[in-house]
Amino acid sequence: MTTPAAQLWRFGPFEFDERTGELRRGGLRIKLQEQPTRILALLLLNKEDLVSREQLRGHLWPHDTFVDFEHSLNTAIKKLREALEDSPERPNYIETLPRKGYRFIAAVSFGPASGPEQTAATDGGTEAESAVSGGPEENGDRRGRTAGETRAELKSFQAGARRSSLEGTASASLPDPTAPRRRDSPWPWWLAATGVLVCAAAALGLWAGRRLESKPAPVLHRLTFRRGTVFNARFAPDGNSVIYGAAWEGKPVEIFESRVDLAEARALGITGADVLAISDKGEMAVTLRRKLGPSGFGFNGTLARLSLTGGVPREVMERVESADWAPDGSLAISYHAQGKARLEFPIGTLRYESATWISHVRVAPQGGMVAFIEHADPIGDGGAVRVIGTNLNLQLTRMYGSAQGLAWSPTGAEIWYTAADTGTSARSLHAVDLQGHDRTLYRVPGTLKIQDIARDGRVLLVHELSWAGILARVPGEQEERELGWLDWSIGRKLSDDGKWLLFDESGAAPGDNSWVYLRRTDGAPPVLLGEGDYCDLSADGKWVAAAPNDSSGQINLMPTGAGEARRLRLPGLRIYRVAWLPDQGHVVAQASDGGKTLRGYVVDLKTERGRPFTPEGVRLHSAVSPDGKFVAGVGADRRTYLFPLDGGPARSVEVNADERVLGWASDAKSLYVAAATGGPGTSIYQVDIQTSRRKLFRAVSPLDKTGVSYIGPGYVTPDGRYYVYSYNRQISELFVIEGLK
Repeated sequence: MTTPAAQLWRFGPFEFDERTGELRRGGLRIKLQEQPTRILALLLLNKEDLVSREQLRGHLWPHDTFVDFEHSLNTAIKKLREALEDSPERPNYIETLPRKGYRFIAAVSFGPASGPEQTAATDGGTEAESAVSGGPEENGDRRGRTAGETRAELKSFQAGARRSSLEGTASASLPDPTAPRRRDSPWPWWLAATGVLVCAAAALGLWAGRRLESKPAPVLHRLTFRRGTVFNARFAPDGNSVIYGAAWEGKPVEIFESRVDLAEARALGITGADVLAISDKGEMAVTLRRKLGPSGFGFNGTLARLSLTGGVPREVMERVESADWAPDGSLAISYHAQGKARLEFPIGTLRYESATWISHVRVAPQGGMVAFIEHADPIGDGGAVRVIGTNLNLQLTRMYGSAQGLAWSPTGAEIWYTAADTGTSARSLHAVDLQGHDRTLYRVPGTLKIQDIARDGRVLLVHELSWAGILARVPGEQEERELGWLDWSIGRKLSDDGKWLLFDESGAAPGDNSWVYLRRTDGAPPVLLGEGDYCDLSADGKWVAAAPNDSSGQINLMPTGAGEARRLRLPGLRIYRVAWLPDQGHVVAQASDGGKTLRGYVVDLKTERGRPFTPEGVRLHSAVSPDGKFVAGVGADRRTYLFPLDGGPARSVEVNADERVLGWASDAKSLYVAAATGGPGTSIYQVDIQTSRRKLFRAVSPLDKTGVSYIGPGYVTPDGRYYVYSYNRQISELFVIEGLK
């Protein structure tokens, strides 16, 4: 009896087998969880027709199943879009019909897997093979390009990669993107069975004669042995020395030099600095006066050039976040300006802009392309690997929950990076080529961050263990009390009497979600209220408003006592932060509309409508004045303003560029401000709004400063009696690994 051939759905570069639930792109399987898989099957079966949210609920969850349907469905749709690299604002596959449901809009074909290759809306290739829109030109403009142009670009790059072998042997060339994919030959069953028997006999002979050779395990050489945090590390040109920036035993970050064959390291005498890149000629690109960046994860500082042999750093540019050398001695850099992240290569030539943020800029060994991580949101480290070149702009990987660390392979054939599915799971080491073919290279307990790859293939990796806690000055205590709960506790608000703490958890316990807790500050166990983050407590303490952890267009409202939770839905917006207004009938939201930069909105709880009250490019500080007329925030020019909620002109306040407003004093005449720092402590000041005079309110820091890599800005009660702040402790070890391929 002949088994019928598998029937496949084909759309764009994807193939989907609904019998097995397998989604493939270019022959490579894409990991997709059960619920997103079932949604895709239902949308394909009803292609071009509306599938309502009620239909999806009945399809995914039986009527007697208790589940947070709205959030669970939004999460499943988000994961499906990530797998398809689809955008809700500009969809190619899944269209959202607000308050109704979803529709599959791409051209689709259905047929046997063993039949001829079929095409739908595209030629069936990966993104690297199809037409690309948005490729930056020399002057920063973008234009679409044809598949033929992209193939020519990749072939040219492949030729350069083959010529650039650094080991003296031919390097592996990239597969030709124009070649047809290989398919298995349709052999008769008896010939296949004969082949199986022959292979079994051969395997038995090998087992009887000798043990099968196994792939050797990677060899690890530990370079650091002190307690603290390693930030950036690079191989020196000789391949035997490593230059890295680290903060040991609670001291400020500084640059060290270590040899691979020695346990000791020497300080280069550059305190408050970190290394960004080292050229083939031994010139370092370093960042001076390093501070925490707007994302809360990256750092910025003054870019400077310095020889490995010593000398005085030559300053180049302020507020640079990442940089790398090209073979010709020019630099590629990323930084923030006018509310956007920018990539220049060389300095002064804009190549790419993003409404979120850009990190880990690395120039290809041949110099023609730049790889980097473009992050999904302005705040957070979720992101995807992207590569740009002349008329080239490709996202090579799916969007990860956490993505940090990137380096080119020595031949330029692959980009190695460290990423995790969720922002709380351990990052592992992956490799992706320029056609988007991805593979996992190395996974261990804990979190990895790739730093560099030597010419001989040795890999420089940081292994990290990190967690976040909360410290607060509360009633009845002379010293700060630890009020963290699980592994990633972030304090958001204290009640005016200092007896209640509102915080959220986004660590390993909630997985790819975030949980909101309310806790008595006497140390009693907290109460789990619901899902969300960047939350706020209402003036009467009866309600909590929270942004969704997936930044979707909704706001979660949760009672602190008896009552029913609500969800406000604002289609088209991505919500990142919320704060109550004193009337408790409105909230302020930091949001973006259709991929634009951030701005402030006033949201009416009754009508569920949002009204913008700030220009674009504004980051709110969730500090609402006691009368509810002003909200503090930072404009695109990096100055702090008080934005009136009636939409009038903003009022400038003399606050340092790296400081945030924590709250208002009860008389509304002064503000509490502090800098979120990338070190073990910070200082809170009280600033007079009229005169700009400031006085020190309190210097705060954990008693154990070792590994403290972040101090959050926190919150101060209006009377100044109580305060709360968060800290991140990160313990790192630097390794050189041999044998990873």
